[in-house]
Amino acid sequence: MEEENKNMARPKIVYYVGFNFDSEYFTVGTDIGFQIIKTNSFDIILSRILNGGIGLVKILDQTNIFCLVGGGKYPRFSPNKLMIWNDNKNDITNEFRCNSFIINCYIKKNCIIIICQDMITIINLKNMKIIYNINTINNPTGISSISNSPKKYIFAFPEKGNISLIFFNEFEKENNEELKKMKKLEISINLIKNAHKGNINTLCLNYDGSKLASASERGTLVRVFNTKDRNLIFEFRRGNTDAYIYSLNFSFDDSLLGLTSDHGTCHIFSLKKTSTNEKNKSKNSGYMSYLSNNLSFGGVGKKISNALSFGQELSWKKFDIPHRERSFISFLANDNNNVYVIDKSGNYLSINLTGEQEPKIIKKKKII
Repeated sequence: MEEENKNMARPKIVYYVGFNFDSEYFTVGTDIGFQIIKTNSFDIILSRILNGGIGLVKILDQTNIFCLVGGGKYPRFSPNKLMIWNDNKNDITNEFRCNSFIINCYIKKNCIIIICQDMITIINLKNMKIIYNINTINNPTGISSISNSPKKYIFAFPEKGNISLIFFNEFEKENNEELKKMKKLEISINLIKNAHKGNINTLCLNYDGSKLASASERGTLVRVFNTKDRNLIFEFRRGNTDAYIYSLNFSFDDSLLGLTSDHGTCHIFSLKKTSTNEKNKSKNSGYMSYLSNNLSFGGVGKKISNALSFGQELSWKKFDIPHRERSFISFLANDNNNVYVIDKSGNYLSINLTGEQEPKIIKKKKII
């Protein structure tokens, strides 16, 4: 943090927290500005005092370009305006005005996706012009997800029990000068139909967008789909009582899926499938042995369409967190031994998953 900022007002309220594209850092919007904090060490990398509330902070890959949206009781910017902050210039360099409040957004090399309550607007980052609008169902919390890989442009949002998937193939082209001049985007929307019986509450794409995890309003089941063919590949049971799922997140190698909820618990599910040899051994050992083997992984197998067999598996790991605020979970690349949780009240937790015992909180701090 700069010496000048140390001597100025300190933040008192957190309006936004969120991990960057590779979870190496997380961003914090406060009542007076924003901060960038390193995930595994909690070092403050950058702090900017803007003398007003920031309700949304998103970073463009590994650059010094940020999307900022005003928030809180005294917002620094109008909540219906998206501001582009260039930290090299320490100033706003561009802006985009929407007709309603901005609830969520994503910034990538070639576009910005802005989510309002009933509209998704896609703008060209090169010229800040609209290239596509999508009318959506009422989405007051901005439920959506995007592939975080800089080379992949896959986006998901809910639509009446279904999940809509958009593949922005044009944006994945390298060194395409036409992108700078693009005035209209040609897209097709693919549906994962009847993903849940109730309304979709939470979505998460994995890093390259090949898998999508989702939960409904009830929050009892988590389903994982293959985005290419839109088939269901995993189904996990969080519990039998309803819960509000705050966040879902895949590990970078897709072997684990993390979940946080309003029950004050975190669940870690294993996406490692039982090997063919183990499955055959289970079948040859009879029903009771098969049942016992599957229970050791937390669930009992069942048949579904296309002769695909899998179970409603329970958590591989489960642990309590000492608060029930809206929280977000993430992993770091090449590290499945630890998981990180931050919440909107400014609590930060680092949890170790190794060993047979219950996961342990190894670091606990307050952001402000």
